[in-house]
Amino acid sequence: MRGPSSVITTLLAVCGALALTPSAAEARKAKKLELGVGVLGFVNGSFLTEPDEADKVATIQSGNNSVQAKIPYPGFAGVGGGGGITTSFMYRGAIGAQLDFLYSVDQGKGEINDVAVEIGQGAFHIPLMLKAAIPLRSVRPFLLVGPEFVIPSEPTVESDLFAKAVKGEADAYVDLGFGLGFDFLLPGEHDLRIPLMIRGNVNFDVPGGTEGRVTLGDYNPATNELSLKSLSTAWQYQAFVMLGFTWNQAIN
Repeated sequence: MRGPSSVITTLLAVCGALALTPSAAEARKAKKLELGVGVLGFVNGSFLTEPDEADKVATIQSGNNSVQAKIPYPGFAGVGGGGGITTSFMYRGAIGAQLDFLYSVDQGKGEINDVAVEIGQGAFHIPLMLKAAIPLRSVRPFLLVGPEFVIPSEPTVESDLFAKAVKGEADAYVDLGFGLGFDFLLPGEHDLRIPLMIRGNVNFDVPGGTEGRVTLGDYNPATNELSLKSLSTAWQYQAFVMLGFTWNQAIN
């Protein structure tokens, strides 16, 4: 029969061996350098605020008179969606960068003289963001901020009001993107995660008034309004709710 000292020595040896054997959770702790790749899907909201009434007036010459003509421009808002791929590079799971390649349907509706007008386009979004995270074992919260490059495809303007006479215009532009999210780590020996993010972007190049948002046409004295030749479909604000799946690998 073993004495108490032998039992204590055996227990200490077993505990020491267990302490030196990494558990699955320990094995998935943040490595020095991590590379992550995955896919994202999302729904988004796109917004153009309505200018003040004082900004929806233009002074024009009508015959020998100066006229304060109205510019028929509302605000626009709508829901779209899309998806793409995501990559990230992290140091000790705490600081790094995230680069996404996304395709999005960006669209919204407004009303001019009580008639619905829909504008929008498909667009490639390429956000390159700094990423700061708290490398916890099961859920890793993180913040993102950085430029987002937007490359629109052919924009559209749809309304019975215009009979296709008004065109959409959108060149490539750069937003400021930002967001917060959580990486939910899945159980198992591999570092698989489900990222959930709420993100937004702001386009500071969109003016507050109508100048730069519209190209004006002819004056209609019967309505005291200017016609529209084109509408810009570069969005002022956007919001995204994203869900994805990523695989992460230590590269050190």
